[in-house]
Amino acid sequence: DEASFKNYLLDTDFREYAGGAAEKYLDYIIDGEGKDPSVSSEDFVNDFIKGNKEAAAKNFDYEFTDNDYDLMQKNLDKDNFSDTMSVKEWSRKAGFDMDKLSYAFSYITIGVLAAFFLLFLVWTAAVLKKRARYVTGFFGTTFTVVGFIVFLAGLVLIVGSAVAFTFTNNVCFYLTEHLLLPLSLLLLMIGGVELIFGFIFRKTKKRLKKKEKKAAAAAAQAIQ
Repeated sequence: DEASFKNYLLDTDFREYAGGAAEKYLDYIIDGEGKDPSVSSEDFVNDFIKGNKEAAAKNFDYEFTDNDYDLMQKNLDKDNFSDTMSVKEWSRKAGFDMDKLSYAFSYITIGVLAAFFLLFLVWTAAVLKKRARYVTGFFGTTFTVVGFIVFLAGLVLIVGSAVAFTFTNNVCFYLTEHLLLPLSLLLLMIGGVELIFGFIFRKTKKRLKKKEKKAAAAAAQAIQ
């Protein structure tokens, strides 16, 4: 039943297994490291089901046999488990090689660095034209709003799934919490960095605004 299955998952190394698999996928797709990490139905049965046979015996009061493992693998094959977890199948459906995304992320990184360099040039030009606070104000608001949204999304994935699982005991929320943990942490880090950038830009805007007021007051006194 559902309660036994939930307890079974809690007694297994599902978190470590799912986290390790997700890390291999991310390393392969984003960093271009390692070999194809695709998990087949055979891999899942051998690495996870067989590896946690003691947890199964404890919660189901039954020890799986080789026939049981073969049946599980066949059922997973019927549900297209291997295709669902296959990077090659993702590439076929997407129309491009997923393992080439590492190059795309490299270009994105270069683009981000170029954008910051362009921002520096704009900021310098703005300072010379005495309009820096408008530029810093714009980027301060942008980084703050976007950073808050990204950080909140990561927080909802972690906390929301955990709270939902606690109150409903629905296994889907347990799976969501652990399978999306790497993505949630990434969103939290990106959102946090953007919030820091937003804070710096907003502080800079306030300082520049104060300097402009002082300069204007000094100029007015000089005229008088």
